[in-house]
Parts: sequence; structure tokens; C-alpha cells
Amino acid sequence: MNGPVVGVVGAGAVGQVLAAGLVAAALPGRLVVVSRRTEQARGLVADLEDMALSVRSLTRVQAGEVADLRGCDAVVVALRGLPPVSGLVKR
Repeated sequence: MNGPVVGVVGAGAVGQVLAAGLVAAALPGRLVVVSRRTEQARGLVADLEDMALSVRSLTRVQAGEVADLRGCDAVVVALRGLPPVSGLVKR
């Protein structure tokens, strides 16, 4: 395997775009997708594997668990933020 191992935490909209960009550019040698919604992570991995084939990316993609992030060279956290709370910021 060539290239770094990158972990993406979160398989929502931000995680999907980030992971797709990494696979399309073939930046990591291996991409580990972790999400509290394991089915969503597996679905994203299936889509990314198809994409990797179509763009001839050498990136290997896998769904993982939090423990799998230990061996990563980099981890990107792409979690949903909380909505803004009005009234907390004085103008």
C-alpha cells in the first residue's frame, strides 16, 4: 500500500464530500470511514469503492470503528454542528 492512511469520522454530507474528494484525488493509500451509523458508513464505502474503480483511484476504502483510527496518519472529524442558538451573542 502506498500513501498515508486517512480516517474520516462522519458519513453525513460533509464526510461524504470529503471522502469522495480524497478518493478521486487518490491522496490516501487507505481511507477508513467511521460513523456512529454503521449502515451509513458501509453505504458510503460501497459508493466510494465504485467511484475508485471508475476514476482508477488506487485508494482502498474500508468501514471501520473508532479503534481503527489508531493506525491512521491523519484523522478528519466531519461531524454535524449544532444549530446556532439565538440570543447568546450580544449585538
